Amino acid sequence: MGGAVWRRPAPVGRGRQRTTSVAAPGAEVIEAQAGGGYLVGDGTSPAAALVSGVVALIRSRFPKLTPAQVRDVLERTASRASGGYTEDLGWGVVQAAAALRMAATVTPQAPVPQAAPGRSRLLGGGGGGVPRVGLGAVDVRTLAIALALLLGAGVLLLGAVLLVTIRRA
Repeated sequence: MGGAVWRRPAPVGRGRQRTTSVAAPGAEVIEAQAGGGYLVGDGTSPAAALVSGVVALIRSRFPKLTPAQVRDVLERTASRASGGYTEDLGWGVVQAAAALRMAATVTPQAPVPQAAPGRSRLLGGGGGGVPRVGLGAVDVRTLAIALALLLGAGVLLLGAVLLVTIRRA
């Protein structure tokens, strides 16, 4: 049995469904247990761990490959009994050694240019300066409004409790 992992959007025309890209063993997989020892597990968790390990191996050996190139290598080297794509197993079960051999033959794509830094109130000024920290970074006006709203809500709650208490007495 396989645990289907690494899903991606289906091609245009099939809506926004997710499709299986590759699979890995997902039944009776020996896995490390928190705190030491081992256990036998089932499902997509051990399958995802196995695929993630293969991806980490490829990326550590060939760090200039893009994520799309790594996915393509995994899909092209996966073993598939049907010889084609299936919804359950995608392009097949991941084959680590075959994927590593094929990754060695792939020419890394040029990196995608990064966007120029811009000014962002949430993510810093982009000017390379040191961000403000501590009390100097607090927007006093926003803090005052928040405290006023909190105080007003507290007064309303206290008034409601007193009104209910007086009516019951």
